[in-house]
Amino acid sequence: MPDDPTAPRPFKPLGSYTYPDLPADDLAKSFWERLKNLTDRTVDPPIISEDLLRKASRDQLGDHVAAPICDLLMADLDVTLCDWADTRTHDSPLKVLVLPPCEPHNIVEVWARRRNREVLQPPDRNILLEELGVEKADLRGDGVLVIPRLEDWFLRCRTGLTQVRSLLSGLASLERQCLIGCNSWAWPLLCKSIEADLVMPQPLCFQAFDAERLRAWFTSVMSTWGQGTTFRLPETDQLLGPDGEDAVAMPYFRKLAGQSLGIPWVAWWMWRNSLRSRRPEKKDDAKTKGDGDETAQPEREPDEPSPEEHAAGWGKTEFFLAPIENHSVPMQHQPDELLVLHALLIHGPLAPEELEAVLPTMRHASITSALVGAGLVQRSNGHASVKASAYPAVRRALSGSAFPLDRL
Repeated sequence: MPDDPTAPRPFKPLGSYTYPDLPADDLAKSFWERLKNLTDRTVDPPIISEDLLRKASRDQLGDHVAAPICDLLMADLDVTLCDWADTRTHDSPLKVLVLPPCEPHNIVEVWARRRNREVLQPPDRNILLEELGVEKADLRGDGVLVIPRLEDWFLRCRTGLTQVRSLLSGLASLERQCLIGCNSWAWPLLCKSIEADLVMPQPLCFQAFDAERLRAWFTSVMSTWGQGTTFRLPETDQLLGPDGEDAVAMPYFRKLAGQSLGIPWVAWWMWRNSLRSRRPEKKDDAKTKGDGDETAQPEREPDEPSPEEHAAGWGKTEFFLAPIENHSVPMQHQPDELLVLHALLIHGPLAPEELEAVLPTMRHASITSALVGAGLVQRSNGHASVKASAYPAVRRALSGSAFPLDRL
């Protein structure tokens, strides 16, 4: 009997991550369609034409504009940390979790707050940019101390590693338990530059979310959108949500797992950005106004549903899932753009002056604007960061240009 996809799965040692594969038949289908398009322009149209769909608006999304916290991943954290956090009989007081980038909630800190653990705040970035001396971290106390994002303790510049070196020196002699989270792109840099792996124990990473786990989580998420909300595939008009059938749902989620690299927040944003709503159909003005036509409809208030809308289920929200967008890195100044993207993956959100410090010889402002326009980067509160939905494409581009990659 297959494992329960909702059952907690403990984190595994770094290097054990298995990236989900795209379905073989999906790869073959993609190749065949490209070949067919060269010789035959006649393709079976989807049941719901793309011309009748538009991107879902914020009003339609309501409270679901931002990504939810993945409860399945929080349960994985619990099962991974409960024994270690509740006992002092362990080989090392330190526990390191390495996570993929673009995670919006800081789940290590969320876990710590929910379990009433002490959280150590990172230094102000101005301290990392200026030669102001070392601000020694206060590691004293009892119980589990949590450092959610080790990448917030350094910048890849001349003065930017002093603070994290001091922190590691304190951690090397620490007796109290300490949980440390780190970005998967920052971890190899810290290991190479300051030998963080000699101080820290073997890091852990969550297990990739396969199709079964994604379906279990998305089914739970979709059920919170309210009664009457449905999710359909425009190609076949079949349901994908909680009432969907395995024959429809599993191929979709196998493809989503492969495209998202098994990372739940990446999968959510890819899915969220693919949501479309049906455009209102245009009606013949002559028939709606009357003009002596016996088929004319009586006038009604603007917000009053028509008899046809009543019959179709007035008040229901219907979403269609368009094909997931394939991002690409602009080619105009690609080496420079890849350097910016690489820096953002290592550090997370960066302000302009911080990006200038880690890439001092570049015209980062114009390049960042181009990346925003290409849909790869977003700006929030003056900080630039890689979009979660674009992360797989960015990683492929960096891999294709021989940049050092992360390792899960």
